[in-house]
Amino acid sequence: SSGINAEYGDTQVDKERELQRQLLQLQAQYTQSLEERKEKEAIAPLELQLQLAERVQHEERLFFLAREEQVKREQQFLNAINQPMEDLELTDSKALPDLPRFANCGVTEDTFADVLLIVEFLHAFGAVCVEGLHMHRAFDTFGPTFNSWQSC
Repeated sequence: SSGINAEYGDTQVDKERELQRQLLQLQAQYTQSLEERKEKEAIAPLELQLQLAERVQHEERLFFLAREEQVKREQQFLNAINQPMEDLELTDSKALPDLPRFANCGVTEDTFADVLLIVEFLHAFGAVCVEGLHMHRAFDTFGPTFNSWQSC
């Protein structure tokens, strides 16, 4: 019976040792999984911060490109506006109003147009012409000559 007890005890001890060994393995695995989880939790905010920083940088780049494109379009628009245009190319031109004729003027329409042209010329260049005429009058006794008008 002592052999059976010893044999029984040995198997019981072996079972307990095996259970302790398994328990130690489970504890080691649990400790390792806790450490891995802590590392992941520590890395996760860093990864999120990195992703957020990349997203912000990408959005800033997109904003900069959009702003650059807007400035380019505005510059093209300003260049187009500042370019001289022929009168016939204008799209928003209005028809000139019909003006009534002068009644009992005494001159034809063509003659009246010529008189207006001369008045406008004298209005624009009169001061220069008077100076030129005074300068030449000292030499010409018969009034303004073609040369004195031409020098104006």
